Amino acid sequence: MSNANKSIFVPDGKNEIHDGIEHAPGGGKALLDPTDTVFLLLDHQSGLFQNVKDIEQAQLRANTTALAKLATLAGIPVIQTASVPDGPNGPLMPEIKEAAPHLVYVPRKGEVNAWDNAAFVKAVRETGKKDTDHGRRVDQRRVMFPALDATAAGFKCTR
Repeated sequence: MSNANKSIFVPDGKNEIHDGIEHAPGGGKALLDPTDTVFLLLDHQSGLFQNVKDIEQAQLRANTTALAKLATLAGIPVIQTASVPDGPNGPLMPEIKEAAPHLVYVPRKGEVNAWDNAAFVKAVRETGKKDTDHGRRVDQRRVMFPALDATAAGFKCTR
Protein backbone atom coordinates (compact mmCIF):
# COMPACT_ATOMS: atom_id res chain seq x y z
CA MET A 1 0.00 0.00 0.00
CA SER A 2 1.38 3.39 -1.01
CA ASN A 3 1.55 6.32 1.41
CA ALA A 4 1.78 8.79 -1.50
CA ASN A 5 -1.75 10.11 -0.99
CA LYS A 6 -1.77 9.80 2.79
CA SER A 7 -1.25 12.96 4.83
CA ILE A 8 1.70 12.98 7.21
CA PHE A 9 -0.49 15.01 9.57
CA VAL A 10 -3.64 13.81 11.24
CA PRO A 11 -6.04 16.02 13.15
CA ASP A 12 -4.97 14.64 16.53
CA GLY A 13 -4.09 17.96 18.17
CA LYS A 14 -0.48 16.87 18.60
CA ASN A 15 1.02 18.09 15.31
CA GLU A 16 3.17 14.99 15.13
CA ILE A 17 4.59 13.65 11.89
CA HIS A 18 2.89 10.39 10.89
CA ASP A 19 5.06 9.21 8.03
CA GLY A 20 6.16 5.79 9.27
CA ILE A 21 9.61 7.03 10.30
CA GLU A 22 10.69 6.90 13.92
CA HIS A 23 11.06 10.50 15.07
CA ALA A 24 12.46 11.89 18.30
CA PRO A 25 9.81 12.73 20.90
CA GLY A 26 8.17 16.02 20.01
CA GLY A 27 9.12 15.78 16.34
CA GLY A 28 6.90 18.06 14.29
CA LYS A 29 5.89 20.34 17.15
CA ALA A 30 7.44 23.37 15.45
CA LEU A 31 5.81 22.64 12.10
CA LEU A 32 2.65 24.23 10.84
CA ASP A 33 -0.27 21.83 11.34
CA PRO A 34 -2.34 22.04 8.16
CA THR A 35 -5.23 20.26 9.87
CA ASP A 36 -5.73 23.16 12.28
CA THR A 37 -4.48 26.25 10.41
CA VAL A 38 -6.11 29.08 8.51
CA PHE A 39 -4.07 31.56 6.45
CA LEU A 40 -5.08 35.18 6.90
CA LEU A 41 -3.91 37.43 4.09
CA LEU A 42 -4.32 41.01 5.20
CA ASP A 43 -4.22 44.07 2.95
CA HIS A 44 -2.08 42.83 0.06
CA GLN A 45 -2.92 45.96 -1.93
CA SER A 46 -0.76 47.54 -4.59
CA GLY A 47 -1.01 51.03 -3.09
CA LEU A 48 0.53 49.78 0.15
CA PHE A 49 3.49 48.09 -1.56
CA GLN A 50 5.30 51.42 -1.87
CA ASN A 51 5.73 51.36 1.92
CA VAL A 52 7.66 48.08 1.85
CA LYS A 53 11.39 48.68 2.17
CA ASP A 54 12.78 45.36 3.47
CA ILE A 55 11.98 43.26 0.39
CA GLU A 56 11.59 43.93 -3.33
CA GLN A 57 7.96 44.24 -4.42
CA ALA A 58 8.36 41.42 -6.95
CA GLN A 59 9.65 39.11 -4.21
CA LEU A 60 6.80 40.11 -1.88
CA ARG A 61 4.29 39.26 -4.59
CA ALA A 62 6.04 35.94 -5.37
CA ASN A 63 6.20 34.96 -1.68
CA THR A 64 2.53 35.76 -1.13
CA THR A 65 1.52 33.86 -4.25
CA ALA A 66 3.59 30.86 -3.12
CA LEU A 67 1.85 30.93 0.27
CA ALA A 68 -1.55 30.94 -1.45
CA LYS A 69 -0.48 28.01 -3.66
CA LEU A 70 0.75 26.11 -0.59
CA ALA A 71 -2.62 26.62 1.05
CA THR A 72 -4.38 25.27 -2.02
CA LEU A 73 -2.16 22.19 -2.22
CA ALA A 74 -2.42 21.46 1.52
CA GLY A 75 -6.16 22.17 1.76
CA ILE A 76 -5.63 25.06 4.18
CA PRO A 77 -8.42 27.65 4.28
CA VAL A 78 -7.47 31.18 3.22
CA ILE A 79 -9.24 34.34 4.29
CA GLN A 80 -8.27 37.48 2.45
CA THR A 81 -9.31 40.92 3.56
CA ALA A 82 -8.64 44.47 2.52
CA SER A 83 -9.66 47.90 3.65
CA VAL A 84 -11.30 49.75 0.77
CA PRO A 85 -9.42 48.20 -2.19
CA ASP A 86 -10.97 50.73 -4.56
CA GLY A 87 -9.48 53.57 -2.48
CA PRO A 88 -5.98 55.00 -2.11
CA ASN A 89 -4.48 51.72 -0.85
CA GLY A 90 -5.13 50.27 -4.27
CA PRO A 91 -6.48 46.98 -5.58
CA LEU A 92 -5.72 43.53 -4.24
CA MET A 93 -3.06 41.31 -5.79
CA PRO A 94 -4.95 39.23 -8.39
CA GLU A 95 -2.31 36.48 -8.08
CA ILE A 96 -3.67 35.51 -4.66
CA LYS A 97 -7.14 34.60 -5.96
CA GLU A 98 -5.58 32.80 -8.93
CA ALA A 99 -3.35 30.71 -6.63
CA ALA A 100 -6.05 30.06 -4.02
CA PRO A 101 -9.43 30.01 -5.76
CA HIS A 102 -10.99 28.60 -2.58
CA LEU A 103 -10.22 31.72 -0.55
CA VAL A 104 -12.93 33.66 1.22
CA TYR A 105 -12.76 37.41 0.72
CA VAL A 106 -14.02 39.68 3.51
CA PRO A 107 -14.20 43.39 2.68
CA ARG A 108 -13.55 46.03 5.32
CA LYS A 109 -14.71 49.65 5.45
CA GLY A 110 -11.56 51.35 6.69
CA GLU A 111 -10.70 49.46 9.88
CA VAL A 112 -6.92 49.12 10.23
CA ASN A 113 -7.43 46.18 12.62
CA ALA A 114 -9.15 43.41 10.68
CA TRP A 115 -10.30 41.91 14.00
CA ASP A 116 -12.52 44.98 14.46
CA ASN A 117 -14.60 43.73 11.53
CA ALA A 118 -17.29 41.31 12.72
CA ALA A 119 -17.57 39.59 9.31
CA PHE A 120 -13.82 38.88 9.31
CA VAL A 121 -13.88 37.39 12.83
CA LYS A 122 -16.94 35.31 11.90
CA ALA A 123 -15.16 33.96 8.80
CA VAL A 124 -12.11 32.99 10.89
CA ARG A 125 -14.26 31.27 13.53
CA GLU A 126 -16.29 29.41 10.89
CA THR A 127 -13.17 27.63 9.65
CA GLY A 128 -13.01 25.79 12.97
CA LYS A 129 -9.22 26.21 12.92
CA LYS A 130 -7.37 27.45 16.00
CA ASP A 131 -3.99 28.35 14.49
CA THR A 132 -3.94 31.55 12.47
CA ASP A 133 -1.03 32.23 10.14
CA HIS A 134 -0.86 35.90 9.24
CA GLY A 135 1.14 35.64 6.01
CA ARG A 136 3.73 38.31 5.25
CA ARG A 137 2.02 41.59 4.77
CA VAL A 138 2.93 45.10 3.82
CA ASP A 139 2.32 46.87 7.13
CA GLN A 140 3.16 45.34 10.52
CA ARG A 141 0.36 47.21 12.31
CA ARG A 142 -2.14 45.56 10.03
CA VAL A 143 -1.13 42.19 11.42
CA MET A 144 -0.07 43.08 14.95
CA PHE A 145 -3.50 44.30 16.06
CA PRO A 146 -5.51 41.33 14.72
CA ALA A 147 -2.84 38.87 15.94
CA LEU A 148 -3.06 40.27 19.46
CA ASP A 149 -6.86 40.18 19.36
CA ALA A 150 -6.94 36.67 17.91
CA THR A 151 -4.59 35.48 20.67
CA ALA A 152 -6.82 37.09 23.30
CA ALA A 153 -9.78 35.26 21.72
CA GLY A 154 -8.03 31.88 22.17
CA PHE A 155 -6.34 31.42 18.82
CA LYS A 156 -2.71 30.49 18.34
CA CYS A 157 -0.90 32.88 16.01
CA THR A 158 1.89 31.19 14.08
CA ARG A 159 3.35 34.45 12.79
